[in-house]
Amino acid sequence: MNRVYSMKTVFLFIGNPVYASDLLRTDYIAYLASQFRVVVFLPEAMRIDTYPAFPTVEYRSLPLYNKRLWAYAKEFRLTLNRVNETWAETLFNRERFDVQHRRTLRIIARVFPRGLIRNALFTFFENFFTRKLPELGKAVGELSPALFLVPAPGLNPFEAQAVIQAKKFKIPSVAINFSWDNLTSNFSHVRKTDYIICWNDLEYKDALSLHGYKKSSAFISGPIRFDRYFRDTEKHMTREQFLLEKGLDPKKKTLLFTSVTKNYPFQKDLVRRIVALRNTGAIRGCPNIFLRVHPLDTIETYNEFRSIPYFYIEKAGQEYIGSTGKTYVEMSEKDLINLKRTLLYADCNMNHVSTITIEASIVDTPVVNITFDDIYGLMYKQRHYAPVLEHKAAILAKTDDELAYALNRYFEDPSLHREGRKNLVRDFIPYQDGLSYKRNVEVLHSIISSITPNS
Repeated sequence: MNRVYSMKTVFLFIGNPVYASDLLRTDYIAYLASQFRVVVFLPEAMRIDTYPAFPTVEYRSLPLYNKRLWAYAKEFRLTLNRVNETWAETLFNRERFDVQHRRTLRIIARVFPRGLIRNALFTFFENFFTRKLPELGKAVGELSPALFLVPAPGLNPFEAQAVIQAKKFKIPSVAINFSWDNLTSNFSHVRKTDYIICWNDLEYKDALSLHGYKKSSAFISGPIRFDRYFRDTEKHMTREQFLLEKGLDPKKKTLLFTSVTKNYPFQKDLVRRIVALRNTGAIRGCPNIFLRVHPLDTIETYNEFRSIPYFYIEKAGQEYIGSTGKTYVEMSEKDLINLKRTLLYADCNMNHVSTITIEASIVDTPVVNITFDDIYGLMYKQRHYAPVLEHKAAILAKTDDELAYALNRYFEDPSLHREGRKNLVRDFIPYQDGLSYKRNVEVLHSIISSITPNS
């Protein structure tokens, strides 16, 4: 017990179930708990009683205050910030959810010189209009945390609130686990933390050049969420056992279609097209179709496909009922192991601009990306996806004929584009030892040492 009180304390704020899965359902939280006393703050909508218990970890709910402020901040950041208005990311975000008030704000933005209104200006006003939270004030007074940790640099309101509160309490903040596109696709929504821990050199350069981080405040640890692919810790299951468990035929090739969030309206029609291509023989060999529904997609959308032979539907993650009565989905350790096996035993994956492209490449499963001529096709021009295209790690298919052709090629020759997949994994995952979570936590020690040399 004495050791617990001698450990430094860190506050970890997680506002998104995806990041909760990454950090609280993996080895990260266990290792963090072995090095620090940890208080995990979660939104009121998420339960705090579903995560692993450790003597040095406490889970607390924290309200989101100033909801109207964060809603206005989102709109203003999206429309008034002209720093990157020619990027594909900006064009996509504006066209996809274009409404009249956003058009009006963009007209107003043209009055100001380009580059005048920046992220830092919005953060200044958010800080100005926010007060210290009493719950955090009490916790800070009791525990004297060395750091405030957030997965991403303030992209959602709950984590943005934490970044602002860190400034108010004069406690250094660290972004520890953001995704491959957060610094670019969500450029306008970044609240700059004092320190940032990146996946790789690509993100590190973006942190420095796009967001003004200094070299002394940016680090590379590798992506925590992919550690499991490089460690052989779970019990083995053969491909035959796995497919039989899903009601699929092990003698057939298996096409894995991984959906994205329910905000993308083209997905049901895309599944219909895949089934039609299989039924007509355009996709040869009548392969199994495995539909993995994204945690933020709705499985009921695909009910019409349930009775189709050699077709399996599975919702990713586990559903929880939060304290507010609303449901949310989070990936458990069992779900993460299932995803690894799913990708390993599929013969080809098909997705739309998904991190699944990286995960499939890790296990050397070929990937077909479906693209379009509309705004959704614009997503393939986003900066984070450029390495996929540069390395030719996947085939882009725009039409049904191109889709069938790509799938048939990969079914016939799974080694096609193998070198591209290897290069993609090398770029995004610089450390392939399954220990990114340890490096990430060790960075926290170095940060604390740099700000308190006698610690």
